[in-house]
Amino acid sequence: MKNMKFLIAGMLFGIILVKAEVMSWFRIQEMFRLESFHMYGVIGSAITTAMLG
Repeated sequence: MKNMKFLIAGMLFGIILVKAEVMSWFRIQEMFRLESFHMYGVIGSAITTAMLG
């Protein structure tokens, strides 16, 4: 029962990543071609959040 909260948190995190199109091959390809700021914004916000934490 203790692990259920982690399972739910992981599922919510996965849903958020899919809705933000972070798991999209198209977005990843744009990032490597330097055509879009979307993925760099996600990575930058993750680094900023980790630094604050």
